[in-house]
Amino acid sequence: AWSADGLGAVVRYDGSSFTEAAFTTADDSDPETFDGVLAHHDRPYFWKRGGDLTFYYGDVGAVQGELTAFPLGRLGNVTGSVSDILSLTVDAGHGMNDTLCILTTTGQMVLYEGLDPGDPADWRLVTRVQAAPPVTGRPFAQVGSDLWMITASGVVSVTQSIRQGVLALVSDISRPVADAILKQTALGGEWQLQTAANGSQVTINHVLDGVARQWVYHVESKTWATSDYPARRWHNLGTQTQFTGTDGSLGQLDRASAGQEEITATWISSWFRIPRSAGLTHITPTILARAPLTLRVAVLTDHDTTAVDLDEAWQTITQNPDNPGDGTEVISLNERIGMDAVGSVFQIRMEVTAKWAELVQMQVGIQ
Repeated sequence: AWSADGLGAVVRYDGSSFTEAAFTTADDSDPETFDGVLAHHDRPYFWKRGGDLTFYYGDVGAVQGELTAFPLGRLGNVTGSVSDILSLTVDAGHGMNDTLCILTTTGQMVLYEGLDPGDPADWRLVTRVQAAPPVTGRPFAQVGSDLWMITASGVVSVTQSIRQGVLALVSDISRPVADAILKQTALGGEWQLQTAANGSQVTINHVLDGVARQWVYHVESKTWATSDYPARRWHNLGTQTQFTGTDGSLGQLDRASAGQEEITATWISSWFRIPRSAGLTHITPTILARAPLTLRVAVLTDHDTTAVDLDEAWQTITQNPDNPGDGTEVISLNERIGMDAVGSVFQIRMEVTAKWAELVQMQVGIQ
């Protein structure tokens, strides 16, 4: 394994110890400035993020020695600098991970197929695609068989970008958090996209002015959560998901038993129409929860979503257990909540605060 952080010599790990890898370059570029590294078809590839449009590659199985420069600028019409280099699996050529994808800071993707960049007979340009520019940091993560990327336009599928270009947003998945992420990308900061060691969740990490926040996608339930772990950089070590804190400390993500503390879950429907109806008269949610339970519900109309609109629409219902005991009693809320929502399109918002809760069903009355 190699590590290249741009702060010193490339470091090699042989399974028992770390040593400096004695790489050199033919064009006198300093390998100590390389902060990107990839093993592709048993060759090492290095680059400098934010440098020029050149990457460097070594011999098959090389752990030291001279690296050869590969200038992308000679292609013409390639802009920006090298942001990342990825291995992608496609149905062609030399088998698994046979395509090398070079992504530039302007969102251009240049794909090569082959085993030897120095052999024209075994190296060819597959395609060039204009995707969305990636954010700064580590914006990539393997999610199942796909590769996701955080961009200034939202979360993008790299695999789909090859076919669809800038239209390859992971829209169905990322829509609930898209607006919040886009607002943060405008502010800057450092981003990271990371998949947990067990594949159960994907974390979008953002650090701005030393303050970290996360948007967490739970793969099994296909739901989002937010958190504020003081995490500067996430990483997996074996089966453990850990992070380096903003203060340099080491943290570890462990799954806690359900129902230890109260959490608040937010559910927001899409905007919907009801043919031949003037509005909603009531909603009746059925919720099972570990007591106590607090429910806030609002119905918005005609795309009016200002803070004033929400303040006027919220209704709050609180339900406590009959026997407080140890706080493990499961209660049921099945209450008709009157509404006077008149309009052409509607949106329902619910906030549920409990130690554990399940929305079983919801009925809507119309007029």
